[in-house]
Amino acid sequence: MHVKRRWSAALVAASVGAVSITACSSPEDKVPSIGYSFENVVNTYNARTVDGAASGARQAFTRVQVGFSYLGPEGDALSDNDIGTVSVVPGDTLTVQYSIAPAATYSDGAPMACDDLVLAWAANSGRFATDRPMFDAASTAGYSDIERIECVPGAKEATVVFASGRSYQNWRALFGATDLLPAHVAARVAGVPNVVDPILAEDDDVVRRIADFWNTGWTLTPGSIDTSLLPSAGPYRVESYTAEDGLVLVANDAWWGNPPQTEQVVV
Repeated sequence: MHVKRRWSAALVAASVGAVSITACSSPEDKVPSIGYSFENVVNTYNARTVDGAASGARQAFTRVQVGFSYLGPEGDALSDNDIGTVSVVPGDTLTVQYSIAPAATYSDGAPMACDDLVLAWAANSGRFATDRPMFDAASTAGYSDIERIECVPGAKEATVVFASGRSYQNWRALFGATDLLPAHVAARVAGVPNVVDPILAEDDDVVRRIADFWNTGWTLTPGSIDTSLLPSAGPYRVESYTAEDGLVLVANDAWWGNPPQTEQVVV
């Protein structure tokens, strides 16, 4: 145990040093790989489930599953303008317009769309339930205050309308990093053209299939992962995950923002 802790501390120190060197060096001096360590396991790609919230998924995938915001050093939600823009629509109830950047694309070539926001809302709102919630979400904070989302499947625009009298003060943190998962993957596995239509129609049979995948379909087992289920919309993507080599993240060639300064991160 002591050896592991010293090794972890060394990796963290090396990571900090590597980032510092990369930031002030020329392109030919880029650090090819850094190690990133924390005392937790990464057993799922979905940080929003109960198991995912207790795991290291949020630490591992913040720059893999990007959103409209990320946590700043003071714990505040900071806007991520690479993903798009957010604006409040004037009116008596809190209404927020989300515009996804035209270039925003997953590493498998599928465009980011308002479908991703609809899936995040459905999964984290707690509104889909029979005898128990269909989605095994760790928290419904903020998402349960949303009355509806206006979204045309595949579109880059979404209008989020909160329920009357239920304005969520920390709304800027919603649809942030690790909240948005690839809805097109969930739709494909569930056998439907998109997740938007059945969710907005409250088709419980189809939504249950989507929820079953959302709950367990993104489970990660070292040595047997299917990277086709793990497309990235961030500067890094998952390349491999084994007990011997850890979780390996590599630069995402489809990333439209500033390219990462380090080609590989080993968790």
